[in-house]
Amino acid sequence: MDDFLVWNPEEYENLTQIVLTPDLIWLPDFGIENSAKSIYDELHFKRFRVSILHNGLLNWVPGGKFLTSCKLDITFYPFDDQECNIDFVDWAYHGLQVNLINGSSEIGLDAYTESGEWKIIGTKAVSEDQFYESDPGVPFPRVRFTLFLRRKPMFYLINIITPCMTMSLLALLVFYLPPDSGEKVSLGITVLLSFSVFLLLVAENVPKTSEFIPLLGK
Repeated sequence: MDDFLVWNPEEYENLTQIVLTPDLIWLPDFGIENSAKSIYDELHFKRFRVSILHNGLLNWVPGGKFLTSCKLDITFYPFDDQECNIDFVDWAYHGLQVNLINGSSEIGLDAYTESGEWKIIGTKAVSEDQFYESDPGVPFPRVRFTLFLRRKPMFYLINIITPCMTMSLLALLVFYLPPDSGEKVSLGITVLLSFSVFLLLVAENVPKTSEFIPLLGK
């Protein structure tokens, strides 16, 4: 609500709504706290127009494509679940000047496009205050949107798990071949080389992190 943008529709030919460019009115300086890019890449927020009703209610729906950082736990890769956050803050004002609140406890997925790699198993939206030693007692609001993701394992079952099991079975066959067959050593070397190539394939597909070691690579 903006009390300075209120008018009587009867005095303006029953005009109840107008649309303005953001540079004509004040807007909060939104940004993403855990952005993986420069904060200046988010200035395109200001390109979205603002709808204003005669009672002073403003409707501003900015959008865009954002890149955020997310800590991954790949212990059970490729059967892993991940929790990723998107944190919205106001870069210019603290909580005593501008308050950020979430309108719902969940994220709306009506416009969500299904991913071939991830499945959203849950969402959460909360508003919370942060406090810093430089400004004791002054709240800095943050709205955190959380996505609970589950990896779809079919691709990895076909291209990683199945070849691994097949090579393991071939390795066992080495012990069943008679010594005089002439192929015992050849099969063993072939399986060893296959495992070497397979490890390269796994290293390329597994997310890069030094904090967790996937059971698949142990």
